[in-house]
Amino acid sequence: MTHCLKTKPVYWWVLCLAIFLISGSNFQENKYPPGNWDRIIENQDFTSPLTLDSGDDNILIIGSSFHDILGDAIVMRNVSNVYIKDCSIYNIQGNGIVLRSTGGTDKVTIEGCKIYDTQKNGIISKQNLDENVNHTNLVIKNNILYNNGTHPLNHGIYVQTQDAQVLNNEIYGSSGNGISIRSSGVVSGNKVWDSFKSCIRYFNDNVKGSSDVLFIENNVCYLTLGGKLSPAIGLLWTNDTPPEWAVAKYVIRFNTIVLYTSDRSGIVVESREFDEKKVEIYGNIVVNTKSEENAIDGFYADHLSGNYTSTSLDGFVSALTDPLDFHLTSKSPAVNFANTEEEFPSQDLDGLSRVKGSLDAGAYQFAGRDSGLQVETVGLSESDKLIKNIVIGSGILLLLVLGAVFTNKQYNTLT
Repeated sequence: MTHCLKTKPVYWWVLCLAIFLISGSNFQENKYPPGNWDRIIENQDFTSPLTLDSGDDNILIIGSSFHDILGDAIVMRNVSNVYIKDCSIYNIQGNGIVLRSTGGTDKVTIEGCKIYDTQKNGIISKQNLDENVNHTNLVIKNNILYNNGTHPLNHGIYVQTQDAQVLNNEIYGSSGNGISIRSSGVVSGNKVWDSFKSCIRYFNDNVKGSSDVLFIENNVCYLTLGGKLSPAIGLLWTNDTPPEWAVAKYVIRFNTIVLYTSDRSGIVVESREFDEKKVEIYGNIVVNTKSEENAIDGFYADHLSGNYTSTSLDGFVSALTDPLDFHLTSKSPAVNFANTEEEFPSQDLDGLSRVKGSLDAGAYQFAGRDSGLQVETVGLSESDKLIKNIVIGSGILLLLVLGAVFTNKQYNTLT
């Protein structure tokens, strides 16, 4: 910058200043998520609970640590527009994050946090029909949760909320389910493994949302632990709540499930009451290395097709040695296995486009196919966003430099 000011005409230092501002704004853009924040809690260290209640709206909590807390770490009710990003929550005697049943919230996002070693749930979002309490527009994405809970009724992510989005999280070592979903919504792009119970399980004990659909898609689940009563992905019914509370339509599609134990089943519609609902199970991979009979129980499903089931691990990049990688190889029997499906997620877990008539079963499309990479992907990770911004920013800088060179050449010619 100083060199520019000393040796070049005015337009040169204006150009240098523009470059500096563009670079600075790009870092700022990546530091904070978009939004209007009345209060920013940044890089703070908490050893006691943080409670957000009426009046605590428009709050960003970023880069902070919550640890060694005797109760719940973060508790919310009666608030709107709260963003919890890139926080560490660990050694918690209660729940990691709680959205309470005594007051609703709107537009809460939990992103990029690491939540582990909690005595209860990693994240729990409650519902209370009697008090008309719900947590609308809830998004839980790109978090890592492990060792959550000390009881089978504790879960990594426990969502009673209507029409929540649970996207691209990594969850393992839960004492209950990895993801317990109790209403309509979207559960997509998650990697869940070695939960004591199911990777993902629905239970109809809370009221459905306005969408009246539950999508479970593009998830990866693998289990090495036993658990005869807990399938990898399950739909479970209780008669203790009114039947009209239950979601009308369930779509379980393009998931990859690998089971290393005969005590587990892959996808199970666990109750005959779902026969009255619309259940679709298609385009999944379910490998049970001990018994193919324990792959899919879709007796009550309305649409059951395009699911690749096997006892063989052939066709995965690495299914026996760490790090496990369930991407498909060119020799995988799952390649093109779901070609006849008419409906499917537009992208796979990596953001590769799916194309009708060229569909692989499971969460991943075979990467050797020219399926096209979408730049604007749903659930794009923060690191991917940063890389994208760097590439775009570099392109802008290159254009500016080229323009400066041209301008300088013109200046020298005129003088």
